[in-house]
Amino acid sequence: MGRTIVVHSYRGGTGKTIVAANTAYLLAARGKYVCILDYDLCAPALHRVFGVENVRAWLNDFFAGQCGVADVLNDLNKQLGIEGGRLCAGFANPDGQAIKEMLRLSMDQEWCSRNFQDLLRLRSYVLEDLNYDFLIIDTMPGYQLLSMNALAIADDVVVVTVLDRSDIEGTLGLLEAVYRILQKQPRVIINKAPVGLGEVGKRIETVRRVFRQRLKLEVLGVIPCSCDIPLMFGERLIAHTMPEHHVVRALEQVVKALLKE
Repeated sequence: MGRTIVVHSYRGGTGKTIVAANTAYLLAARGKYVCILDYDLCAPALHRVFGVENVRAWLNDFFAGQCGVADVLNDLNKQLGIEGGRLCAGFANPDGQAIKEMLRLSMDQEWCSRNFQDLLRLRSYVLEDLNYDFLIIDTMPGYQLLSMNALAIADDVVVVTVLDRSDIEGTLGLLEAVYRILQKQPRVIINKAPVGLGEVGKRIETVRRVFRQRLKLEVLGVIPCSCDIPLMFGERLIAHTMPEHHVVRALEQVVKALLKE
């Protein structure tokens, strides 16, 4: 059976969606069967990263009982020219009213409990019925109930953080208040790091040591900051469009670590 990888963060803005999407693409490009879900239902962005406009059914529809599991999975192989592997994605509805409804429902414990069962069904379909290698879930940041649903079913938790004191402290808080209670041993990606800038470089290495030595957390990789990415105006699947980019090379190391190569 395949593995469920949940990509999480303490707060928004760490770049977890871009990391999740490009990692999914790189795994598929290596011949793996990968499904990625936009479970950040209150701030969906995955459809934009992949440049998908015509979505026949949203994850919201599945969670509302209005369609089946297969209806929400969009095959991206032809669009991205993937050969050997497979990549499909389930997207969340970006419409303002849909987001407003998700914000309301995400505070309802009874609905979130039913949603957990739906998520289990979706995982079973992808990993058992379709026999995929990976289910990657880009989840809501922080302590949201829906985040707890995703984390509870994870085989691997990847936490994306940035070199900001509040974000690192928030990540440490998640370690104590969530991950250890759920008996998860997360691995860390330090994103948007200004690598090689003298004292900053030393600070990055200090943070790596804190995660690795004091907290016994594996650092999957350090993704360098890149000023050109915000200028791409929505084009974020750089592993496909710019395979030699230094950010992509760093993500390749993350993929190797996930595959234990």
